[in-house]
Amino acid sequence: MNATSEQDLKAIAAISKASKIIDGAVDLLIEKNIGALDLKLWQIAAELEYASFLISVSHRLADYFPDLSDVDQNNETLDSLIAKTQETLENVATILLSNPKEAYDRAKKATTLVRRAQSILWKTGR
Repeated sequence: MNATSEQDLKAIAAISKASKIIDGAVDLLIEKNIGALDLKLWQIAAELEYASFLISVSHRLADYFPDLSDVDQNNETLDSLIAKTQETLENVATILLSNPKEAYDRAKKATTLVRRAQSILWKTGR
């Protein structure tokens, strides 16, 4: 197994872990357990940043900056941001193997969505 394959496997594992944590975050959102939700959002962002780093390094995307302009910044709710994050991460592992640049775009978009959710949580206490 070469280094790139190993890094891709680690990126896939981090994305998978983030997806599982998102499922837990949805439950916490329903339960209105804000303190635990804040920690989950931090964990999701950390996993996605790690995955993005691995994809960037292994596929030489250091000078590539994804266009995140399609991430709407207005009228977003915490619920919708978490749902959009889940949608964005769907099939990223499969996409990584065929189109690393697209997978990187999605990982960065998901990170942006999570960071926005954190911001809303901190500002509103919800």
